[in-house]
Amino acid sequence: MSTRVLDDAVKIAPRTDHFPVCVVWTPLPLLSWLLPFVGHLGVCECLRAHSALATDADGAAATSDGTLHDFAGSYFIRKHPTTLAFGPVCKYVPIDLAHIKHALHSDFSPTFVWDRAVQEADHEYEHMTHNLLCNNCHSHVAMVLNRLHYRGFTHWNTLTLIAFLVWHGKWVSTKRLLMVWAPFVLIATCVLLFALLGGRSAPPAHTTAAAAISALTGATDLPAPTAELD
Repeated sequence: MSTRVLDDAVKIAPRTDHFPVCVVWTPLPLLSWLLPFVGHLGVCECLRAHSALATDADGAAATSDGTLHDFAGSYFIRKHPTTLAFGPVCKYVPIDLAHIKHALHSDFSPTFVWDRAVQEADHEYEHMTHNLLCNNCHSHVAMVLNRLHYRGFTHWNTLTLIAFLVWHGKWVSTKRLLMVWAPFVLIATCVLLFALLGGRSAPPAHTTAAAAISALTGATDLPAPTAELD
């Protein structure tokens, strides 16, 4: 019996927070307020039927909803049906299964290969410590893509994933776009107004210097010296 199974269409439903076979993103408190393109990453498995024996009563391939996986802390892979560790998904990038190199010559379906890569990355990171700079949620996602040689590339890392999300990411909704950008715009506006108003109200530099000298020496305005007559 062949181990190959036919894949149903992978349907993404942003309104119900359903993102099978996607890289997903949510903002990080404080950090994303200052750098809106930096946030928390995760991946979503497909969980299609991965065996010819996995069928329902009608003989159709059994399916189930995808689950979001994210490296949320040392030795901890969080798994949830709709949210990441720091909030709801705000941006996502659908993975084109045609660009999974290892699936092209496999006896298994592309979705099986994708899910297997996610599970293998989970297993690795369940035994790793979390480091904000060197070993983080981006590293977990990068391992999945590197294992699959996604788009023929095997050097996925934090920087390439940030660029990937910036150029190819899709916003879930306008509301979540505003949720990401509103804090940054508010902070930037306050800083700009403070700089402009503060600069206008500051006294001239020479006036400030003269006042400081007077305070230190106790000097007051003295009459101009007059020449003595013989």
